[in-house]
Amino acid sequence: MRLVLLVALGCALASCEMDHRSRGQSAPVDRRDVANDVAMLAAGRPSTAAELDTLARASFSGDALRAYARQLLSTAGAAELAERVLHLDIGGQRPTKTMARLHQTSAGGETIYYLHTACTRSDAVEVKPWWDLATTVLVCRDSYRPDVFGDATGALCTGHFLSPLAATSPCGCGPNLIRCGRDEVQLAQVQSALIAEHRGSIAYVVSHDLPIQTIFSSNESFRSGLAELVYQRGRIESREVASLEQLPPWSALPARGAWAPRHETRPGQHAGIATNNFFTQAADSVRLKMVDLSGALWCDLVHSTDVHTDALLERTFHAAAVNFRSEAVSNELAAQPLCTNCHARLDYGAAFFNGMRWSHLATHYDPRRQLDTPGPLYLMDIDDGRGSDKRNPAGFMRLALDQPEYAACIAQNLATHVFGKPGQGELALLADLEAMVKRRASYRALLSRTLDAYISEQVGETAPRPAPASDLVATVDTYCTSCHDEEDARAPGVFAKQQERWCSSDPERCPDVALAMLVSVANERMPKGGGLAPSQRRAMIEALAPYAWPDPSQRAAAVPFFLAQAVGGAPIHRSEAMLEAIRTVAPDAKPEALVPVSTLQTFGPSLAATLAVAAARACSEDADRTACIRRALAAPRILK
Repeated sequence: MRLVLLVALGCALASCEMDHRSRGQSAPVDRRDVANDVAMLAAGRPSTAAELDTLARASFSGDALRAYARQLLSTAGAAELAERVLHLDIGGQRPTKTMARLHQTSAGGETIYYLHTACTRSDAVEVKPWWDLATTVLVCRDSYRPDVFGDATGALCTGHFLSPLAATSPCGCGPNLIRCGRDEVQLAQVQSALIAEHRGSIAYVVSHDLPIQTIFSSNESFRSGLAELVYQRGRIESREVASLEQLPPWSALPARGAWAPRHETRPGQHAGIATNNFFTQAADSVRLKMVDLSGALWCDLVHSTDVHTDALLERTFHAAAVNFRSEAVSNELAAQPLCTNCHARLDYGAAFFNGMRWSHLATHYDPRRQLDTPGPLYLMDIDDGRGSDKRNPAGFMRLALDQPEYAACIAQNLATHVFGKPGQGELALLADLEAMVKRRASYRALLSRTLDAYISEQVGETAPRPAPASDLVATVDTYCTSCHDEEDARAPGVFAKQQERWCSSDPERCPDVALAMLVSVANERMPKGGGLAPSQRRAMIEALAPYAWPDPSQRAAAVPFFLAQAVGGAPIHRSEAMLEAIRTVAPDAKPEALVPVSTLQTFGPSLAATLAVAAARACSEDADRTACIRRALAAPRILK
């Protein structure tokens, strides 16, 4: 029972505060909270007591807070946070596991490695293993198979189909045992190195103030020797070289990582994080990889939810067996009226990454498949051509980064990180950020500009955002009539047709019309493409509520549910930062999460429950436990 009460308290505390940035700043702002928020937004951690004392001596002035933001942006935490801000966070994802673990047996005092079946000394061969080329180890002949790289179907030994993980695979550990690890610890180290390359490359670009485009365009990456080993493995698998002895020592790169060029068997092979070994293995098909990539580059361009099954079946393929991965079928899908909104972008884009395979076939980049011939890029559909370039990863990025959608996406990500869902008040800021991206500004310069705008608003240097409009007709006219006109029988059509008389013209239907709109607005299905800031969404719900529930008691019971639903998607700070902020109210406590929340991006019931319990634990010894919990769950510590 106590747990239920705490969870409810957490939900109530967070939901009542969570719209603090989106509404007009009518109440005085506690500048200590502003400072803490700036620290969370810039570096992913709460302000320290010493930092707050320094700012207090400067009266928490706008200039002092801006200088504080720049100081925070120079820290390692700011560089690490950038991955999340730019929506490049891989969360709990792991590279595809295709390296197999070796087992050991002994014969005559000698250790013999094998994959699935042990052998005698006479059936073992000496091999120089990748982990120490200066030595040799004994490996069962059937587990070695250095001359097998794939099968007649085109599947290669790094893919799922032929991975040496399976006892039925014709593939062994290969030259220098590059497909195998000595033990689980070594395999985990290789996987960690691939994740570290992704994160380290982003952090390096940020911390060295390189143009933000470098994240996607560089040949170089920040990687350790083990990550370099995986690139070298790909060169062997593609038959470019026979063994690691013919290549520079992979261990020359330090374990902590270094910014270093990547070898290109063919020019244009590499394009920032899009061709690191994590990305190659992070999704199954090339189309899925392109979905992730286009989302990171251009934000939300997906319109596939507008497709209905019956229409799809009516307009596409009726053959019993169709290979939807063939180039001919891909091109046909890209031109289909119902498919083009996605497939023109995905399928023609995938041709630039032809060296990446469906992961069941291979998980390494195969430069032999790189096309290099000119090819087009499409965004919205087959009629939205955006130029052409050589069909390789570098050619794709030259086109992709030059699109206005890229600058708009970066600007949107930064503004959303700082302001939650940007509203009308951020239009000038968004335009400024887009111009900076086009001028190849750095991440820190862009976030600094965004934080300056936030600080100016909070300390009253700029006019507060206008209060959200309560005029339903005007709101519907602004945000809904681009899709719904007076001929539309659905709820917005009533407003478009009847204007101020929308309810009195049909009193019996009025509650249903109001409720239909309220539900769509609360769960963010409407308006399509967003557009409403949280404060506007809240105001619209409150304005529709008296029509949906004329009975005050019913309205009092229903409205809080829909308000919580409407703002429940508010973006949140990193879970580690939130727990650290809770810890500051009780420095001796160690709040822990009940459930993993590291991958959560928005506020919801799971997070509310987790943080409520963490706060209760942190405040367990406080004399005024309720007040302590309220401090711990203050919105600036949790929500963006």
